[in-house]
Amino acid sequence: MLSPIRSRPDRQINAERFWSSVAKGPDCWLWTASVSRGGRGVYRVGSKLERAHRVAWELTWGNPPAGMLRSRCGVLRCVRPDHQVVADRAVGPNSLARPARQRFEAMVRNGPDCWMWTGSTDHAGYGQFCLTSPERGRRMARSHRFAWELQYGPIPDGTDVVHRCGTHRCVRPDHLLLRPAGQVLPGPTPRQVALLRACLRFGPRRGALKAAAADVGVAYSTAANQLVRTRARIGVATTQEAIRWLDEHQPGWRD
Repeated sequence: MLSPIRSRPDRQINAERFWSSVAKGPDCWLWTASVSRGGRGVYRVGSKLERAHRVAWELTWGNPPAGMLRSRCGVLRCVRPDHQVVADRAVGPNSLARPARQRFEAMVRNGPDCWMWTGSTDHAGYGQFCLTSPERGRRMARSHRFAWELQYGPIPDGTDVVHRCGTHRCVRPDHLLLRPAGQVLPGPTPRQVALLRACLRFGPRRGALKAAAADVGVAYSTAANQLVRTRARIGVATTQEAIRWLDEHQPGWRD
């Protein structure tokens, strides 16, 4: 249960008087005093009427919200701070906001293999997703890391989330794995695995490596160099041996 803390020192808000007009239930905290024409609670701070749910946020977190507040529960008279979401712009009905999970899922295209991020990407080609919280404010997070946290929970300190599939914009949870930060895992890199997967898909036909390189999005010379490095990295002589090595050491890499 949230407990009120101090507000800004330059604003005189009588916290005891404010919370006396709030009926705290097991779910929503309902405003019992005056409401606006739109149905939102209002509370007088000095000479100005302010929205009650914004005052509740300020009393709880210590600072006014950085942007507009939208209610995730959809109850106009609810002032419970953790039922409110900071929004940069109006989304849908005036009283509603899309939670982070809903916004995230709207920008994911699920396929039979990778689940591709359709939103913006950073300089390294990883998907990026905007998050807002009272504690940390607004920040950009990599979309594959957010996907991991949705599925498995918080990422342990000192670890990275990397792609099994080698596709930076993929957010499919079972295509991700944890590894110690800065540690290079044995075996092919994610990009090399993606190239081997493409080689396997196009088979031994003439021009297969050129087609595989185009599929992965690299030049033919780069693909040929990557195969040489892959074989040297795991100590095999041929691409087929590299594929058998992956079958033995990284089951499921073909999916």
